[in-house]
Amino acid sequence: GDLALRVLGRAGLSREDVEVSYENDTLIVKGEKEERAEKKHQRGVVRREYHTRFDRSFSVHGIDPDQVAAKMENGILVVTLPKSRERLGRKISVS
Repeated sequence: GDLALRVLGRAGLSREDVEVSYENDTLIVKGEKEERAEKKHQRGVVRREYHTRFDRSFSVHGIDPDQVAAKMENGILVVTLPKSRERLGRKISVS
């Protein structure tokens, strides 16, 4: 069957934060996320800013690149990598 790969998960991560591509037998996942938080205290305000950038690649052979699909499920990126029909083999009739 197909290979389903859970690539990464992070609270607050959305599909707009992630880019997925497949080229030369390599799955590439990259993106970035900016977060800002502000908390008021008696003596003032504390502001925090977070900027996260990620870039991961995985060597995956025998995949049908036209059928690769990605979706976000509760902050977890799931990439489905269907096997290439050419690499599955086939029965050859003898005439």
